Amino acid sequence: MTSTGDFAAGAPPGRRWSGVRIAFLAGMAALLFAAVAVTAFVVIRGDDEPPADGRFAKPPPACESVTRSDAAAALDRPFIDIRPTPDRDGKPRDDTACYVIVPRDEYAPDHPFYERVYVTVQFFVHKSSHQDENVLAAKTLEMTAEGFRPLDGVGDQAYVKDGVIWMRVSNLTVNVRDTPAESEAAAIAFARTLARYLQSR
Repeated sequence: MTSTGDFAAGAPPGRRWSGVRIAFLAGMAALLFAAVAVTAFVVIRGDDEPPADGRFAKPPPACESVTRSDAAAALDRPFIDIRPTPDRDGKPRDDTACYVIVPRDEYAPDHPFYERVYVTVQFFVHKSSHQDENVLAAKTLEMTAEGFRPLDGVGDQAYVKDGVIWMRVSNLTVNVRDTPAESEAAAIAFARTLARYLQSR
C-alpha cells in the first residue's frame, strides 16, 4: 500500500490540496456525527432492562476492511490504491478512515494530477454501558441522515443523498462518500459490498 507521504509537505500542489480536502471531509463528518450521537444518547436512555452489546467493541481497520471486502472492485472504474486518511498536515491518523484512489484518464501516470480521490470511508462505533448499542446506533443514524432517502439492501440500515451514504451494521456506523459526486450508483455498490463483509465478521 502506498504511503500517505504523498500528502506531506513538498508533495505536488494537487495532491497536497487533496489531502487537506480529505481531512476536512472526514473531520466534518466526525463532528456532525458526534453532535448527533450525544442527542441520541440522551433521547433513548433506558431505565429497566440491561443493555444489549453491539457486535463491534471498536471500529475495524478501515483500509483492511475495504481491501478484504473487495468493495473497490464494485466501483465503475479501476482503482489504483486504498490509503488511510491523513490529517491536515498529511500525517497518518488512526485507521478509522480511508479513501480509494482512481486515475484521471486525461493524464499520464507520471503526471502530478494523475491520481484523484473517488470514495472516502469513515467508521464510527457506538458503545454504552447502560443502553442497547444497536438501538443507539440506529437512532443516531436516523438523525444524522435526516433528509436522506432510505436505501434498502445495504447493511442493517442505510440512507443515501447525492452520493453520500450513511449505513449501519450492528453498532458500527459507516459514512461512504463519492467525493466527486459523479456516480451515486457506484457509491451504493461499494457500500453494499463493504456492508456484506462487515456483516460477516
